[in-house]
Amino acid sequence: MVKNSICNECGRTIESEFVYCPWCGEEQFPTGSREYIQAAREEDNIRRSRMREEQILSVEKRLEKLEKELNVLVLCAELAK
Repeated sequence: MVKNSICNECGRTIESEFVYCPWCGEEQFPTGSREYIQAAREEDNIRRSRMREEQILSVEKRLEKLEKELNVLVLCAELAK
């Protein structure tokens, strides 16, 4: 009987003995192995880095919007003089 597992990358069902996923080509590591833990850490670091970049972009957009609003307020104050 063939034992199946789930691909660490694409989530498709594959045979447990496969070293590489036939669907996406990602190398498979047994859960709990050093390689699996290292790959999970690297993936987590990449995900965190992307999240930080998205947060920075979001803050930059909000600052740009506030700067425009401030410019309008300053112009209105100048015109009101």
